[in-house]
Amino acid sequence: MSRVLRDCNRREFHHLFPRQYLKRLRYGTTRINCLSNTCMLSKADNNRLGGRAPSLYRESMPADDSEVRRILYHALCPQSLFSDNYDEFLRDRTQLLLRAAMRLMQGDS
Repeated sequence: MSRVLRDCNRREFHHLFPRQYLKRLRYGTTRINCLSNTCMLSKADNNRLGGRAPSLYRESMPADDSEVRRILYHALCPQSLFSDNYDEFLRDRTQLLLRAAMRLMQGDS
């Protein structure tokens, strides 16, 4: 039983812009799998969101925009995720990740 619960709740890498979605847009594997396009998410949530454009899987998130903003903030994820513009999203997310990394390296919280 514990193995089943462990596997069910196991965290895995989630592509914020799903691989299949980006492949249809003809993005290459290296660009698809870059660090800025990944986050940790439960396997169940990952499967529920899979393959759809971010603007479409936004519909399965809480209706309360402030709750979604809170989720994005804690995931170091920009609002541009839901614009379905991958290049804009990558630029914005990379900047958020870079600023967070710099704060950590400088000892700031």
